[in-house]
Amino acid sequence: ARGLDMVRDYPDVALMVCDINMPKLNGLELLKRLQTDDGMPRVPVVMLTTEGNPAFIKEAKQWGAKGWLVKPFKPENLVEVARKIVYD
Repeated sequence: ARGLDMVRDYPDVALMVCDINMPKLNGLELLKRLQTDDGMPRVPVVMLTTEGNPAFIKEAKQWGAKGWLVKPFKPENLVEVARKIVYD
């Protein structure tokens, strides 16, 4: 999937933002691959999605998601979460 290729090509990325609902590879599968592929850099991930299902949130956290924002969202909330994850 394109997201995985981007992480491989740019391993110094400080943060990835992804959705649950994506074509070809959904967000949960992306998280799983990021955690299980030994050649993959460990990039913190924030999920930004319309999904507020507690089961999705729990699974995403189990696979390493560092944050979860539900759409619609305020841009300043994304900035706040990103700062906290990257700088704390």
